[in-house]
Amino acid sequence: MATFKVGDIIIFTDAVLREEIDASPGIKARIKSFDKSEDHELDHCVKVLFDVSEFVEYNKNKWEANYFDEERDPTLTYPETKYYDPKFSYYFDENDVAEEKYFKVDDSEIKVDLDFVVKYLKKLREVYSEENTLIGEKKLAVIEGLMETFGIKE
Repeated sequence: MATFKVGDIIIFTDAVLREEIDASPGIKARIKSFDKSEDHELDHCVKVLFDVSEFVEYNKNKWEANYFDEERDPTLTYPETKYYDPKFSYYFDENDVAEEKYFKVDDSEIKVDLDFVVKYLKKLREVYSEENTLIGEKKLAVIEGLMETFGIKE
């Protein structure tokens, strides 16, 4: 079960194609707010406000053409329409949100950070393994413990 929070960067999943949602699969957005519905007809629903404005370049080639042009052909993407607003909201069943049905956390930034951590720990290990002092040995033990925690082999 996913736990989303305001400020998370998300990516929309293929499930958005089955709903009347302006987003397309692969589109990145930032969650701006969550509002639990007080309306009894919308019980178990949550209104999520998304903002795609900081991901214009990333999203440019990911929008699906699902809006009709003057000839009634679906050739327009949401940003090409007069309805486009980089901030848009939808109501979702709270269980669908928890199960990441329509969107999931974008973890690509986290992977980049972990790559940096791996390189940094390996470099520190290299530096401290050459230091023949008690402090160097203690630092090396801490670094090797962290590497084991992160599952870094070598």
